[in-house]
Amino acid sequence: MNNGDDQLTHNNRVIAKQDMRMAGARGVNTEILDKELSVLLNEATDIEKQMMALSDRLKKLKQTISGFDTTIVEQADVKIVASEQPKTILPVAERPKEKVQTPPKSVVKKTVKKVKSKPAVKTTMSKTKGVVGVRIGVHKDKTRLVFDVNGSTARTHDFDKEAGLLTISLPKTSWATKTQKMYKLSQVSGYDVNKQGQGSVIALAVKDTSSVKTSAIAKTKTKPARLIVDLIK
Repeated sequence: MNNGDDQLTHNNRVIAKQDMRMAGARGVNTEILDKELSVLLNEATDIEKQMMALSDRLKKLKQTISGFDTTIVEQADVKIVASEQPKTILPVAERPKEKVQTPPKSVVKKTVKKVKSKPAVKTTMSKTKGVVGVRIGVHKDKTRLVFDVNGSTARTHDFDKEAGLLTISLPKTSWATKTQKMYKLSQVSGYDVNKQGQGSVIALAVKDTSSVKTSAIAKTKTKPARLIVDLIK
C-alpha cells in the first residue's frame, strides 16, 4: 500500500467523523431534533405556568376558608331538628268531670261582634339588587345550591374536577350578601366571592362531584329569580 492510499484512507476517516458529528450518534439530524425539543419545552413551560396559577388560586381559597371557626348552613330542602331527651311522664290522677255551662246566645253574639279580623300581611320582596341570599340543600345524589337573585341570572361556569374548584361568573349581577362562607358538607367546603366589573365571580371548593349543572327560575311577584347549581355525585 502506497502513501497515496494511506492519505486517502486518512481523509475518508476524517470526513466520516465530521459526518457522524453532523448526523449525531444515531444518524439523526440534530438540528431538527433541537428545534422540536425547543417547541416541546416552550409548550411544557406554558402548561407549568397555568398549573402554578391554578394551584396558587386554589391555595388562596383554601386559606380563606380555613380562617372560619363557625359553620352556617342555610338549607333549602333539608330541615335539621335537634334531638330531645325522652321525658318521663308520671301518672296523674283523673279529676272529676265538671259540667260545662253553655252561655246564652245573646252573650255569644256580643262576643262575636267585638272580634275584628286582622288584615292579611303582604309579603314584600327585597329591593336590593344582585345576589341577596344563598341556600343549600343536600340530596342523595347531589348537593343543590340556590342563589336568590334580584337581577340577571346570566352566568358561565368552569369546573376543574381534579383541583376541586368550581368557578361561576355572573357578569351582570352584583353580590349583596356574605362574600365568604364555610360548610361542613360532603360536597361543598365553602365559597369566596370577588367583584368583577359590574358583576361578580364565585369560587367554590367542591369534592366528590362528577359534574355540574346550572338552571334558573324567573322571578315572581313575591320571590326573586333563582339560580340553581347542582353538584352531581
